[in-house]
Amino acid sequence: LGAASVDGSLVVAPWWYDPYLLWYRGNTAERAGLDTTKPIVWDDLLAGAERLGGTVQIDDPDGQGLASWVNALVAGAGGTLLDGSGRKPDLGLDSAAGRVAAGVVEYYAEVGLGEGPSEDAPARFAADPNGFLLAPSSVISDPALRDVATDLSWTSYPAVSSTSVAPLTGVGLGVPLYARHTKQSYDAIACLQSDESLARLMTSAGHASAKSSTFDSPTVRSGYPLGPVVEAAVTSGVALPSTPYWQRVRVALDDTWLPVDDVSSTSTPARSQKAVRTLVGGGLR
Repeated sequence: LGAASVDGSLVVAPWWYDPYLLWYRGNTAERAGLDTTKPIVWDDLLAGAERLGGTVQIDDPDGQGLASWVNALVAGAGGTLLDGSGRKPDLGLDSAAGRVAAGVVEYYAEVGLGEGPSEDAPARFAADPNGFLLAPSSVISDPALRDVATDLSWTSYPAVSSTSVAPLTGVGLGVPLYARHTKQSYDAIACLQSDESLARLMTSAGHASAKSSTFDSPTVRSGYPLGPVVEAAVTSGVALPSTPYWQRVRVALDDTWLPVDDVSSTSTPARSQKAVRTLVGGGLR
């Protein structure tokens, strides 16, 4: 509900929310020295991938990948990237949590595990038997993974400390104020939000229902093996901040956190917060 609300008011009906998970092939995690029965912390994941000579690919299916990554890292470190829908929101990049987030990105870049979020991450992962992939739960239906689908395993998103806080991507359904067929639109939303429709969506397209009751469906229990991990991730995950100036926030983050080779835990958080403050406040790049 938080992801579908602005200033405490529900503005869309939650439909599906796909949390990012950690994907790997076969016994890659075991060979990297990772225990998938408990939360894997970022430092252990990156060190394990480095030992194997593999990569950590980060999926960016919609151009929000860098922002989602930074937002989740800040939240996982106990902070909040942005709070408030006006021109002067509270920002949490230039903080202890922001510096921890930048430290993770800095380590990732230093050991050469990848270029950061990219739209071809699934294909790169499929070509690397020693690699890992951070991607939404629905990536399981991505054609790029077709050849390795039977060898895929998954676990919860890496934790900054002790709790996994995964990026959430998803879709909410709304009806415009001046829609011509308001009643039919609400009826359609009610149909799409039914447990039956959502169960079909999960087992066919791989999208995760925004309703916890759907996970108890016999259809989902038998046909959606990701269920337990995904349900927990939806509960503990973090969506992008709700602000009408989000595209300005995203641009500022891209400008200050890319390329990942230039990220510094000592300078990036303050520089990034200043850039976000400027653009959200109406300034120019």
